[in-house]
Amino acid sequence: MKKSKKSIYKKIGKILLILLLLYILGTIIFISVFPRIYLSNKYDTKMSDYKVYDYCPGNFHFDIDYWAVVWHDSYLVYEAKDDGRIFNVKFMNFQYYDAYQMKEVSEWITEELQNNVDKNIDMVNIHDTAVYGIYNEEKDKYKNVVWTKDNVNEIIKAGRTSEIFIKTDDIQQYLLNDSAEVTYYNSGNTNSNFDEYISDIRNKFNDKYKSDYSTLYLHEPKFPTFSGYSFYGIDINKITYKQMKYMIVDEIY
Repeated sequence: MKKSKKSIYKKIGKILLILLLLYILGTIIFISVFPRIYLSNKYDTKMSDYKVYDYCPGNFHFDIDYWAVVWHDSYLVYEAKDDGRIFNVKFMNFQYYDAYQMKEVSEWITEELQNNVDKNIDMVNIHDTAVYGIYNEEKDKYKNVVWTKDNVNEIIKAGRTSEIFIKTDDIQQYLLNDSAEVTYYNSGNTNSNFDEYISDIRNKFNDKYKSDYSTLYLHEPKFPTFSGYSFYGIDINKITYKQMKYMIVDEIY
């Protein structure tokens, strides 16, 4: 009887060990193999051109904003070896998506808007969710695509660009009082010149792309470009209170 129990325990131990090894192997394949196969096929590159940068498994987390326990999806960050860029790789609806092209998409959309809306547009912020694919709002799904200059307008038309920055050499021409106390991006301190200028931009934007959801930042200071795994552009959280004096924001809620 004792031998029989020991035998059962050994079998259970072996089964648990096998399950653990299968879990580890499956995780390695999910994190390190399948995404690289996906990326190399999509961009016609080699698997060795990419390496895992970071990984966080999905987990339940207490959200203080909603006072509830919510599920946070896992995130997987890869690094491209040729230029060192890092970017999200997302597994949704039994398919991989990626944010590898955030930089190119930002540059192409900026060029597109310079040609069709205003030549002074100098940066369009792009988040990872904008480049996972062509977004279908009704189905809440992405169509995975390789972005080019010819199809980035799909992101604009879907209203999935983030902040748009417009350079000016003289912000004062759009202000009522250039010596006024600094407010939130000169809120309440703009004149009719600004109203006419922004109205013209939004009309052109809407006529061309049937969308005007983006937040516009008219700015005089120069800003560094931030490149992260989920965002490319100008980090508005790094804008100082002093710099706000030489900026105006136009938001649509």
